[in-house]
Amino acid sequence: MMVRGWMDAGMSHETVARNMRERLQGSELDPGLADLSYRLIVRMLRHEMGFPAQLARQAASIVACRDGLLPPLRPFDHEVGNPPYRRLSAAEHAQAAAAFPDITSGRLNQYALFVRRALDHVPNGGMIAHVVPASLIGGSEFRQFRLRISQLARVEVLDMVQKRSGIFLDATQDACCLVLRRRESPLDAPPPHNTLAGTLHDDGTLSEQGRTMLPSDGSPWALPRPGGADVPTTSLLALGWRPRVGYLVPNRQGDILHQRRARGRMPLIWAASITAEGGFDFERGRLSRQARGRAWVDAPGGATWVMRGPCVALQRVSSSSQSRRLTAAVIPQSFVSQHGGVVGENHVLLLTPEREDAVAPKVIAAILNSPEANAAYARVGGTATISAKLLATLPIPSLCASRFGLVLIR
Repeated sequence: MMVRGWMDAGMSHETVARNMRERLQGSELDPGLADLSYRLIVRMLRHEMGFPAQLARQAASIVACRDGLLPPLRPFDHEVGNPPYRRLSAAEHAQAAAAFPDITSGRLNQYALFVRRALDHVPNGGMIAHVVPASLIGGSEFRQFRLRISQLARVEVLDMVQKRSGIFLDATQDACCLVLRRRESPLDAPPPHNTLAGTLHDDGTLSEQGRTMLPSDGSPWALPRPGGADVPTTSLLALGWRPRVGYLVPNRQGDILHQRRARGRMPLIWAASITAEGGFDFERGRLSRQARGRAWVDAPGGATWVMRGPCVALQRVSSSSQSRRLTAAVIPQSFVSQHGGVVGENHVLLLTPEREDAVAPKVIAAILNSPEANAAYARVGGTATISAKLLATLPIPSLCASRFGLVLIR
């Protein structure tokens, strides 16, 4: 955009090339990607801007093969980046925690280090525009990160990428465009952000959704509802239900998994037991590729991870091919009573009532499968993995809940 602006202003190719070398600098750790960046810039200058070949090659030499977390080669005003997305190992996390103690909570992702370091590199009032995973906006492990970012900068823009596969090759995470402006000085208790929000489509167009207020205390950042209207909301906790991650991790606890029912064993609820239509099919889960017939778990009589009462199961991991993020099913009470309880694997959330006046399981499942609840989660849940903490307090439009009727458990 800068190069196009200089060209539109009537600058010569030589002047634009000089401006590029003086005003633009890039870093890329991978030699192959650094070379690819160079070649793409050359192609852009030659084919889109009409540069002579030799001058294009000279102007394109602005990407250094170096670690982007290192101090810049020279001062700069603003930073635009697409940092690497990778969850740090335990050893890497310990090392990063020493270098970035103010954002450390949960397991760090590499992109968070780049965003945080950029705020050290830009001057007061400088802007940072990064394409980052959408897990930033709602993930509980990024609470401290959101808080520290708010103390150091204002969130100017937060645009969601609607269809990652149409924009990024082989992308496995939802993404968003985050634009920050560094504050003159850090604030211990910053005010909420008055942020521009929108949706970037794979054809390059942007649907603006206007401004929204984002909390600055580390709470999840919720994108505005279409039309910007505020409506009364409720939550699973308010309706008397709490989600919990399934206890069993099959690849770590295979010794207590079995293919046959026996005394002291409980049925294991696999994610595949929850159908796309919101139905419960134990056999479907048992025969799934992941289960391979292993659908019974050794469970001590007093195990707290065995659910013995009313229960709703929800797929914890969703894919971009699914029509909705939240897919839930009631586990029939007759099934639970027949076997004395159920156990969830860790790709399942099991929801159980917290009090006697909790609404009926079929109502909870219907609410979670509704377009309203899915739209609400999409505004705060940027990861393929559904967060139990986030789901418990998700602001669900009250009109959605009332449409199904609040029938008490008997």
